[in-house]
Amino acid sequence: MRGAYRIDDWFPSEQPWDQGKDRWGFKGASAPELAHVIGTHIRDVFGGRVMYRRYLDGYPGAEPGGSSQGPDLA
Repeated sequence: MRGAYRIDDWFPSEQPWDQGKDRWGFKGASAPELAHVIGTHIRDVFGGRVMYRRYLDGYPGAEPGGSSQGPDLA
């Protein structure tokens, strides 16, 4: 994990190398509440699953601009 972000909005990628692909970008800010995961490996937590899709609409109960705890990974 190289960084963790609180995502405010998703949009189709505008990068030239992504043209014709189903790629997305986001507007957001650093998520200090997730600093403990930086430097770790997602594969160690989720294995072969693609868990980020579950949270494309945000965490349930998260408030915009507020601190969210995210999922319990234990």
